[in-house]
Amino acid sequence: MSATFDIIVLCKNIIPVDVLYNKLCQNQFEILIDSIEVIDNWEYENQVKLNLDIDLKTLTNYVENNKIIMISGLLNDNHRCGLFMCKVSDNIITLDVWISSKNLPFLDDDYITEETLSIYEAATNSVIKMNDEYDIYLCGIGVEAYFTYGESIDCIIGASQNINRWVIPSAQQFQRFKGFDEIEKNGFKIISRTAN
Repeated sequence: MSATFDIIVLCKNIIPVDVLYNKLCQNQFEILIDSIEVIDNWEYENQVKLNLDIDLKTLTNYVENNKIIMISGLLNDNHRCGLFMCKVSDNIITLDVWISSKNLPFLDDDYITEETLSIYEAATNSVIKMNDEYDIYLCGIGVEAYFTYGESIDCIIGASQNINRWVIPSAQQFQRFKGFDEIEKNGFKIISRTAN
């Protein structure tokens, strides 16, 4: 099984699936969704396959009722991709967009490299552009990336794994990172682990 390249966004408003993919892919890629499922928890209890033409309001209702939405498909007919969407607190939604690195092995790296920099930059710029409408709380990008929601950004960062880039609104308070480069861009702190 191959690794996944993940873009995990915590936001206060649900980003419609089509908007999310269009913003992240910048309309340069075609995505064919072939499965939408809902589960009660990460034990996959009460797993139900949903119709592919399900409307956003119904998906939103599932998330508002603390269900987990799992969407998967193909990117450009060749790369497995997907999305997990769930509510992690009364006012925070997690969106985890993933792409399999099986046919994109250069994505499977512990650092941001020259080869992957443009992908990280495109994802970062897309997240920043979505902020005004969807109120981004935090974003982490990496390979097999994982984080658990906590009451503060420091708690989330402390419980995270495999994040090569953090995108954090500048107004958020958090401890400084060791081993990461930090820049400010359009009201966000961009904190990256590079291979230098």
